[in-house]
Amino acid sequence: MAIYAAAGAVYLGLTFRFDEGRRSRAFVTWYCVSAAEGVVSLLLSNYSPVLSVGKTHLMKRLTLLTVMILGEGTESLAKKVLVIVKHKHAWDATTIGFVTAAVATVYFVFLVYFDWLGAKTHLPPLRRNVWVALHFPFHLALVLFMQGFTQMLIWGKIAKQLKRAFDFADPTNDVDVVSGHATTLSVSRSVNASVQEFIGDYPSQLESTTEVINAALGNISSLPDSFWPLVARVANDKDDMSAANLTDAELDSFGKLYNSGINLAVSMANNVFRSFNTEVSGEIEAKNKALEGQDRQGFQFKLQQDNWNRYGLVFAYTYISAACTILFVLILKQLTDGYIPKGWGMIRQIIIFCLALGTGLATIVWFNSELVFNWLQTPWVMPTLCFVWMAIVILTHVNIGGVKLNSSHFKWRSRK
Repeated sequence: MAIYAAAGAVYLGLTFRFDEGRRSRAFVTWYCVSAAEGVVSLLLSNYSPVLSVGKTHLMKRLTLLTVMILGEGTESLAKKVLVIVKHKHAWDATTIGFVTAAVATVYFVFLVYFDWLGAKTHLPPLRRNVWVALHFPFHLALVLFMQGFTQMLIWGKIAKQLKRAFDFADPTNDVDVVSGHATTLSVSRSVNASVQEFIGDYPSQLESTTEVINAALGNISSLPDSFWPLVARVANDKDDMSAANLTDAELDSFGKLYNSGINLAVSMANNVFRSFNTEVSGEIEAKNKALEGQDRQGFQFKLQQDNWNRYGLVFAYTYISAACTILFVLILKQLTDGYIPKGWGMIRQIIIFCLALGTGLATIVWFNSELVFNWLQTPWVMPTLCFVWMAIVILTHVNIGGVKLNSSHFKWRSRK
């Protein structure tokens, strides 16, 4: 009771550290005190028959809590799917792959946990206490993994749709421009039609976004007709000799076209972020509200950068928490088995440890903005984790000794 009273007093004191408009890191104390509370309670359970967990169902309840966390992850996946299907072009091969990978990963985690830990509900006192204590960080890692993994379903869909937005930044995607038959009127109509179609799917939520889009379209329509044959010549020149001979006026026109395309792409991308991830985008917009009134274009680029940084953060903590989840389950398996494996069992655990280590170290690319940007645009961010867990499931059910035994038994039966 003294432990709970002391911890409760600390928690009560922490509430007065949080005020509106004031940032405080006092929440870290909650993690420290709660961890210390759990450790002290487990230590006392070794010496007090009343506090002992030996004759309780604590291990069963911790296992049930794991199932509840996985179930909550499945519920979150269903909610993310509902967000996706509200938009046009919702179901394509990539989206189906994302949903399949997400559901399969949750199932693989379930299989690995119960295949490794088995049906044991009672262990010797020391192993039992360590087993119980490790479930606290294990559940924390599992919750982070489930939450981040479900968010990746939305972010993966966003990255897929952003490719449409980025097409606006490259005028050579237009066949008439490359062939040299384009005019300012034809290019303006083509770009405007594409923009309006995109806005129909992902409407602008901010007035500044609409203003930047209209300004970019106006800049494109102000380019002279004589400029487009020059664009075709530069686009088809593999040696870049044409670009080296441009006049200052022509360079200014190229700069206007480039900036207009980039502004359109960034603004369209922000519409996608806002449509799929309203809470995160709304938070970022609120933090940069002052910039919106001063520099509309700079505001759009700031939103774009912050949204990608948020996706990078989700990628980093999801992969790290996935690696920690694998490592904790590996340790829990050792505690449950109570012996050091030999032969193939040892090799299998080393391989799984390397998979966990590799998953965690994959986040190193987060420190390289160009590498992480290129990686996050690919559709393999979520399926990679699915493949890792699938490999663990396969390794778990491969028994080389059993295969050899069955083979020799088959040969013996054939001789008879």
